[in-house]
Amino acid sequence: MKHIVTLLALLLPFSIMAKDSPLPDCTNYDNEHACYIDFRSDYWSGMRAQYQAKGLTYKYYVHPDFFSDLTDEEEEKSEELFKNGFTGYIEIAYTVDESGKTTDITVAHVSDERLEMFVPTAKNAIEQTEFAKMKKTVKAPNMRYYFLAGKEHEEDEDSEESEQD
Repeated sequence: MKHIVTLLALLLPFSIMAKDSPLPDCTNYDNEHACYIDFRSDYWSGMRAQYQAKGLTYKYYVHPDFFSDLTDEEEEKSEELFKNGFTGYIEIAYTVDESGKTTDITVAHVSDERLEMFVPTAKNAIEQTEFAKMKKTVKAPNMRYYFLAGKEHEEDEDSEESEQD
């Protein structure tokens, strides 16, 4: 199966990104903050297993528009970038006010310069998110959106069996 980019969206409090790990630490949140992770793809279900193995806590959140913004050119470039298992993240800082509107959207960090081409897509994901329409809206300052990128596993007999488990 052709390699494609899979994107992962995380909403995290400002200070909980683990510096020694590529996986943001979702253990230290309270009722005002939450960690939202989209594990729709087979690749990121592997990440989910790593979170579980570390005893980390997460809540599911899926937004259909998060993953529809890549251009054909971005997708083509990303195949080359991620084919050797590279992963990285773009950190977008923003505030969600009481009405659910996002403000103060800025790029806080890009873990690798090769991810710069994904910055507009990552910012757009936050700009287009309608927090006010979510059932459990996160309304807090200093939120972080982690836009992680990697490649999906190629389909084989083992992955089909694991999907059924």
